[in-house]
Amino acid sequence: MSLRRDLEELSRLDAREWADLAVCWMVVPAIGLGLWACGLQAMRRRLATSTRPTTLVDEATIRRLSQMPRWISIAARRGPWRAKCLTRSLALQWILRRHGMESDLRLGVRREGAVVLAHAWIDCAALPGLDPAAQASGYAAFPDLEAGGTR
Repeated sequence: MSLRRDLEELSRLDAREWADLAVCWMVVPAIGLGLWACGLQAMRRRLATSTRPTTLVDEATIRRLSQMPRWISIAARRGPWRAKCLTRSLALQWILRRHGMESDLRLGVRREGAVVLAHAWIDCAALPGLDPAAQASGYAAFPDLEAGGTR
């Protein structure tokens, strides 16, 4: 995505959206540094214990949270930490849990000729289609990561 398009989008944000983007600008580097320093499993354990999800989320919160992947994407491209899909996914998962929404981290692979590509994304029952590229691109998800007891 181009800088011009990002700037045009940023010019249309209201105060709440700016606040959400600011959170993403802080969370993405923190998650990225945590992954770098601790690794995936330790970071997932830490994130899982840092928030307490509930099951009651109102419609306004769901609409607001459906925009988070967009803000995380901008923060990952234009912020201090150029994050890839794993960092972005963990940041989204933490934000969702902070607002009381359960979600699952998915890791998948697909083959392009002789090259094996990997991707991480979040599945959330209340927010279907958070990463349509993962489904459309034919990534085969590994079995449920949550079964390993990391929650």
